[in-house]
Amino acid sequence: MSIVTFSFPTTTLFGSGALSELPDRLRRLGIRRPLVVTDPGLLSTEAWRALAAVLDPARQNLDWHLYAAVHANPLESDVREPASSTPNSSPGSSSWTRS
Repeated sequence: MSIVTFSFPTTTLFGSGALSELPDRLRRLGIRRPLVVTDPGLLSTEAWRALAAVLDPARQNLDWHLYAAVHANPLESDVREPASSTPNSSPGSSSWTRS
C-alpha cells in the first residue's frame, strides 16, 4: 500500500511507511512537544510500541507527552481535558496518562 494524503481541513497521512514520516513532519512544522492522545486499549498494541519508538526522545530530541483516557466513543471532555492540562512529567511518561 502506498502512503495516502488526505486534507480536510488538516492533513492526514496513512498507509505503509506513514509513521516513519512523522519526525520530519514534526520538525518542518516546528513541533517539539507533541501531545499523543489515545484510548487506553491502544497502549498494549504493536502500533503503540511503533509510535513510541518513532517518538523516542533519544532518537528525535522531542519532549512528547501522552494522554490515554479517550473513551471508545469520544466525549467533548476527551478534547478539552488534554488541551487544557499541563503535563509535568518526562517525555512519553505514563505518569501523565489519564485513565
